[in-house]
Amino acid sequence: MKLVKLTHSKPIIFLCQFFLIATLIIACHSTAINTSTNTNNNGCIQKYNPNTDYFPNKIQINYAIGLAVEYHKHYKIVTIKNP
Repeated sequence: MKLVKLTHSKPIIFLCQFFLIATLIIACHSTAINTSTNTNNNGCIQKYNPNTDYFPNKIQINYAIGLAVEYHKHYKIVTIKNP
């Protein structure tokens, strides 16, 4: 049995290593995301009103089982049915 020597293996290995390192560098690069729209109050409510809907963006669970979310005006209840 005779082994075949690949003449182009070194450039291919180099390119694979280069793309792997580049992918890891890009994936590990962290960016700071500021989700607060008002920096004066750090996201806290200054004038609390129990009749105000503080959860305008409600989630809809499509793929999870055993989880329920109930929204009320100023609070929400997350229930895990089968822990």
